[in-house]
Parts: sequence; structure tokens; C-alpha cells
Amino acid sequence: MDMDLPVRCGLCSDVRVTELQRKYVQNPVARAMRTCGAGGGLPQGSQRRRSPPRKQVNYAALRKACIESGALWEDQEFRADTSALGSDGGQWLKESHGLDPKTIQWRRPFELTDDPKFFVEGLSSADVSEGVAGNVWFVSAANALSREKHLFNKVIPSASLYALVASPEGEKASKFAYCGLFRFMFYHFGEWRQVLVDDRLPVDPHTAVPLFAKSRTKDEFWPILLEKAYAKYLGSYEALRFYWLEKALVDLTGGVCELLNVGTFEMTPQLKDSLHARLSEASRESSPICAMHELPDEIDGLPTSEGRLPCGIMKGRPYTVTGFASIDISASSAIRTLFGGRQQLRMVRLQDPWADSKYTGAFGQNTPFTSLGASFRSLRPTRDRRAATSRGSARVLHKLNGDVCAGTLDEAIGGARARSTRMSRACNTMAPLRQNDFGDDFNECHDDADKPSEVAGRGEYMYSTKQLLRLHSSSVEWTRLSQVERSKLGLKIEQAAEFWVTYDDLLKYFTQFLICHLSRGTAGGNGLLGSLANSGPSLWEQTFAGEWTIGAKGTSQDRAGGSAADTVLRNPQYLLEVTQEQAEFIVYLMQKAPFEPIGFVLVKVEENRRFRLHRQKEIRYTSEFLASRDHYSRVGPIERGRYVLIPCTLEAEVSQGYLLRVLAKSGAVAIKELALDRPQKTLLNRKLPSSVTYVKVIGAKDLVKKTPFTVSAYCVVQCEGSSVRSSTVKNISPEWNFESLFYRKDPNSSVKIQVWNHSLVMDQCLGRAILPPAATEDLKEFDLPLHLKKTETPVGNVLVETFTTADVLSV
Repeated sequence: MDMDLPVRCGLCSDVRVTELQRKYVQNPVARAMRTCGAGGGLPQGSQRRRSPPRKQVNYAALRKACIESGALWEDQEFRADTSALGSDGGQWLKESHGLDPKTIQWRRPFELTDDPKFFVEGLSSADVSEGVAGNVWFVSAANALSREKHLFNKVIPSASLYALVASPEGEKASKFAYCGLFRFMFYHFGEWRQVLVDDRLPVDPHTAVPLFAKSRTKDEFWPILLEKAYAKYLGSYEALRFYWLEKALVDLTGGVCELLNVGTFEMTPQLKDSLHARLSEASRESSPICAMHELPDEIDGLPTSEGRLPCGIMKGRPYTVTGFASIDISASSAIRTLFGGRQQLRMVRLQDPWADSKYTGAFGQNTPFTSLGASFRSLRPTRDRRAATSRGSARVLHKLNGDVCAGTLDEAIGGARARSTRMSRACNTMAPLRQNDFGDDFNECHDDADKPSEVAGRGEYMYSTKQLLRLHSSSVEWTRLSQVERSKLGLKIEQAAEFWVTYDDLLKYFTQFLICHLSRGTAGGNGLLGSLANSGPSLWEQTFAGEWTIGAKGTSQDRAGGSAADTVLRNPQYLLEVTQEQAEFIVYLMQKAPFEPIGFVLVKVEENRRFRLHRQKEIRYTSEFLASRDHYSRVGPIERGRYVLIPCTLEAEVSQGYLLRVLAKSGAVAIKELALDRPQKTLLNRKLPSSVTYVKVIGAKDLVKKTPFTVSAYCVVQCEGSSVRSSTVKNISPEWNFESLFYRKDPNSSVKIQVWNHSLVMDQCLGRAILPPAATEDLKEFDLPLHLKKTETPVGNVLVETFTTADVLSV
């Protein structure tokens, strides 16, 4: 059977539906006979479970099989029926919206619109609107994802093919053929998991409008398909109602989410500076950031409801932070006076994902689309509306699609959101305009290039877009500044629904900040975003998949010790080395359901430890224990040295899988798992140690200076060919508190301690001491004299704590 040449479809970057394919879609009998399911789903009678299948389908092979069969793919694992709506067949839709789930229709995009596309005029961060599930978190997550192309292409690997709509002449049909199959990738427990869905979408039976999240542009379908894939990933559309933004950002970006509740404590100047540094650094690294005014559960015993703050910020709605700016306002007396004589002004740019921002604070435009200068060139007010115009709330005459109508400026700009709508020129039947017709407010809003005489000379146009938006602004700060002064600020609006706020106002109006930290991959770890080799995140990540297991005591399977002090060392252990003077790092624990209270402890250990810890030592950090999938902790700053990080459950004897993710600046932290309890035999070393010696060099005193310069003292401990060096301290009586551990094959061998002075030319030995070889099971302190060669006179003393034991599994 001959088919017409297919036409490239922007929906899936492939060809539009052919007549043969449309026939199979519309004919239930043929569809049942020809449904393509080559390796793509479960048997017809099977039910969808909460976790996706572990066996990954070969997407290319499945796609090829569907194209060769000529049938549109139908997902048998996430079927287009009530089972995909929820565990009870979608009864929640009937209870919350009065919609019978059995009447819901499932349609493909070409059955909903004549020109379906994956993107319409490219990817926009203001494309998504929520559906009946009311999942505002998905709108914010999709907004954050769409702002970063490299993240979007990770979630939708074929998105680069969807960007342009082109004719397939001369192209291979296998590359552009439409088969109703779409691929998405979500981060799942350390790996990117593939999720395949078809494009049968749930729609309202009466209006044929998609029920859930959708694009604000009718022909655009990437948000709907992304949400369907995510619903499959979570188990059903109902699961979308009870999800969280921080989890969604992790799943969509592979990052780690940090939630900052700044509304729970007083913001001191130091805390403000610290928070600004953290937020601005994350913004520079393209990490998604959301700000929200949190809604308390109740106020005065009454449940709270959504609404707007007096400044126009919507409570309970996540706003996307899109930029930071620090402005030098010292040169402008007008601006400096306006902001209380400050020399610097810290600004933050926000975006409302719902594109209905009504922010009326400082620098607020009170309009959702301030970047549509190309679409909305200018408007001309009538004389009898001059006062309203100067007050910034003008009703204007405008020509929309050839029809003259009256409306507010918000309506005019809102109408320009439809990409196919074009704003026509205003009526030109009005009387000529003169400079004094609009008073001082009009004169102030024009720069030198827009004199009223020149404006009138342009014919029917009176205000440029920037001038009209400024008149419309309810911000007193904006209206007091001339165009030249405003341009000096350098505050740019890059996308729709963006607006600027001062940093102080940001902290005043928002109580929560959510940062999704992104990272680079490291060798040996399962890091993310490895393609960002030369730019982007400054954090490097190492990832370890582990498990708390229950087994015979003392064996490698006994790894479920809980958090109690006497059993915590039975848990998995990781050696973490801080290689800088001070460092800060992120520990992110993830666990599989069912969720148990989990956390971790950080223990300071010897500088040369290489095996598991068996003796209680100083705990430097203990995290909270949370019964959630994700557990975030920021540790530090802590000083240089080695530590043992011990992830654990709150209670002992709990079997659970986990994923440990450690993120830090490049070169700041190194981490590896401690799997062995003691040294093992090797080909070169067939003898096992018979004892182990612990040495702690507390410090030295009364060192003899050999130069007029300040002494930079450090110590070196040696035993059986191994040596460990301490840090350098500038003092003739330095304190090191330096710990080391030596596994000894010869119990009669000595432990040598040397004190050195660091010099740019050559280090100088300040003295040596030797620990007696006699073993002692108890920790003892020694005050040892320091000597130099060929002299018996002490040149100082070194204070040491030590013990030696034959039980190598006791340290």
C-alpha cells in the first residue's frame, strides 16, 4: 500500500502521522492487531507498580520495530486507562473535581490540534501551567529545568532534534518517522533511568483539554509528555499530587537539594552576607534556585489559605531566582538618596513560573511580560486618560488583530503572550500631542533621545515600550528615576515574567530558599554532569552505593549497627581526607523505601589510617536523623586531616539500601570506602603484623631557635619504614595533637619522633626522640627530651601519648 510522503512533526522531531498510521489509531480492531510492543511493555493483564522496571528497553530497537510495523506504539506498562490515574482507578478525580475517571478520554496530540509540536518557537521557561492535580511543584521544577539547556537535554536526550521543524526530504525515514514513542531520563539512586511513554494523553471528555500540566501554547506538548513520563516514574498521576519540589529537582537534574528556612531565625548582617554568598555562587554555577513565602499550617488555630502579600508576592508559590547583581550607586546622587545613602545595592532577579507576577515593591514593574518590546512597540493614550496614564494604571486604546478595543495595559501585554498574536498600531484619529499635555510625569520618563517634539514627529506613537512600562509601574523607586539613571543600574529583564527585588526585600518577603546544587563527576565516583569539563558547577562529587546488612557479628555482613555509641562502628565506613587547611562539603544520603530514620557521624582519626575503625574516638559531627528519601547536610568548615564518615540508621539491626553522595570543591576532599579491618598478605609482603602502636604527638616546648626568623615547626613520626608528617605551627612551643597508627611486624622496633623547622631553602632538624619499644595496653603519656646528633644536652621536649596492643582489631 502506497502512502503519502510524511511531513516532519515538531512534536517528536519526526514525521507527522501518515494516513496509514492514522487509520490504525482510529480503528480499534486494527490497533489491537497491530499495536507495537516489541520489548516495550508488560503483558496486557499486568498492573503498573510504583517502581519502573529494572530491565532497560533498547529504545533504538523498539523505535525501529515500531516504524517498520507502521503502527503507533502503545505502552502496555503504563496503559491509557484508569490504572494510570491512581491506585483506586482515579477516584480522587471524582472526589476533588467531580470528574468520573471512566469517562476520561486518551488522545494523541494530532487528535487535539492540527499542528502539534514538541516546542513552539523554542524552549521557554514560562511555558508550563498546572492542571487539575494542582501540582505547583511540577510547574516550578519544569521551569527550572527549561532554563538550563544542558539539564533539559539530559532529561530529554532527543530534545536537540525537536528544536526545529524541517521537511524530511532527503532524510532517512527511520530518523524522522513518527511512532508515538518518547524517551525521558530521570535520576534514580545514582544512575539515569530511562522511562518510555507513548503520547496518549488524558483529556477532559467535555472540552478535550488535557487534564494535567500543559503548555500555555496550544500546539506545544513537551510539558504534557514530560509530566506523563514522570507520572509513570512515580507510579501514577495521583502520585504527582503528593510529591515535593526538592525531590523533583533531584530527579530531573541529578543534583542535591538544600532547603534553607530563613524565616525561623533572626538574620544578622553576618548571616545575610553568608546567605547572599551562597545563593549568588549557586546562581553563577547555573544551579536551580527557588524562593518561597512558606504557608504555616495554621494561624491562631485556623487553617491558612493561599493569597498575596501586600507587595504582590503569592504565598506558598515557588519563584525562580534567575540572577544577582551588585550595583555601585555612589556616582548617582538621586539613586543614592533614594536608598538611604548606600554605596552598593544588592539586587536579585526573580521569575514567576505562572507568569502573573504582580510585584509592587521597589523596582517592581507590576507586569508579567516586560521583555516584549519587539511585540509591543508602543501605545498612544487618549487625552481624557492622561491622568490615569501618569499614575501608571492607564487604560489605553489598542488595536488587537484588527479590532479596536479598550482594555488595561495588563490585558494588552498579556495578549501579546500568544506567539501568533501581533499587536497592531493604535488608532491615529487623536489630536496632535504637545509637551505639556501629560505634565511633569511624562517629561521625566523621557530621556534626551525621546523629546516630546521628536515623539510627536514619529506620527501615531507616543510612548516607547520601556517608557510605557515605567509609567505603568507601581514602584515609586522606578518612577523617581530618569531613563538615564535606570540604565546606569544595568538591571536587565531576560525572560518573561521576571522582575528585580533588592536583597533586603528578598529576605523580607521570602522565608524559604531551595538550592539544587549541581556537580561534576570525579574519577572512580559516579559523578554527574561530567560533560561540563570547563565551566559550570565548582562542586565535585563522589558517589557510593551501599547497604546496611544484618549478619554474624564481626563479619563483613554485620553492617547494621545503628547510631548507639557502642554499636555505631559496625556500620559501613568511609575514609574522608580534608586536603586543605579548612574545607566545607556536602553529605547527601538517599535511601530506598520504606524510609527509615537515617543520618551519619563524622569521627576524627589518625593521619595515616587505612583500615576500618574499631575503637571509639572523638566525634566531630553528628547529623540529624530523618525518615525521608533524601538527607542533606552541610559539614564544616573543618580542619585538615583524616576522618571516618559513618552512615547509619537510628536503630540497629535495620536492613536498608542507601546512596552516599559527597560534594566538595575541587581538591578539598578525598573519600574512599574502608572495607578491610586489618592489613592483608600480598605477594611482596607475606608476613602479617603482630601488633599495632598508636602515637599522638601533643606538642613540643622550649625549642632552640637556630635562625633569627620565626620557627615553623612540624614533627615526623617513623616506624618500620613508614613515616607521617604533621602540619606546620609557627611557635617555639607548638601544639600539634597529631595522631598516627603503625602496624608492626617486629615488636622490638622503635618509634622515632623528629621535630623540624620549615625553611624556604632547607628544613632544619630541631631535635629527635625515641619511644621505648616496651608494649603497653593502656594509653600513657611521655615527656621525651629532644636531642641532636653529637650532643647530650636536650634542645627541647616533646609530649607524646601512646599505647601498643597485640589485638590489631581493637583500634
